[in-house]
Amino acid sequence: MWDERYSGTEFAFGTEPNDFLRETFEQIPVGGHVLCLAEGEGRNAVFLAEQGFKVTAMDMSEVGLNKANKLALLSSQREYLSSKLIQNGSLKQRQSVDHLPVKGSVLALYRTFNMSL
Repeated sequence: MWDERYSGTEFAFGTEPNDFLRETFEQIPVGGHVLCLAEGEGRNAVFLAEQGFKVTAMDMSEVGLNKANKLALLSSQREYLSSKLIQNGSLKQRQSVDHLPVKGSVLALYRTFNMSL
């Protein structure tokens, strides 16, 4: 479903961060490591990388994450962004993060994977 949605040449939700993140990112400790779940094509992750955060973007769509990496290259932020594919509802490796910006449906996704983080 998401691979199909992200398969076009344009970015499905644009390249600017969502309003929630734009309004709250300054609350994240400077220089922290941020995990972006359900990141899709990377607009929020790249924005955070541009602000100087180390970011891990996770999504179920390989197509979306490939576009996230391309967006990071366009903004010269590739070294700050890593992407990980969520396959079959599980994360492949554990890692530590400083912040997880969540709201709405992403919060439900976080709760689903909470034991894996």
